[in-house]
Amino acid sequence: MPTKSKTPSVLQPWELETLLSVFKDEEVPLDNISQSFQKAFPKADHFRAACAVCMLLEDNLLTAAQRIAAFYVLCDLYR
Repeated sequence: MPTKSKTPSVLQPWELETLLSVFKDEEVPLDNISQSFQKAFPKADHFRAACAVCMLLEDNLLTAAQRIAAFYVLCDLYR
């Protein structure tokens, strides 16, 4: 029988809404977007949120400016 983890494997709808709001304003500097991402999601949820960002990128669901911001956030999380 699979064990249930405390943290769901995918983002909840409200978490996805939060994630998309981080990338909403395309005029914000990339550093600020990355800081907003890190404030919006606790460190324990960074991996799940970053996986959701990857899915948005792979499915071409972001504008060109949002894609750049998403790649920046992923790189900043890796540092």
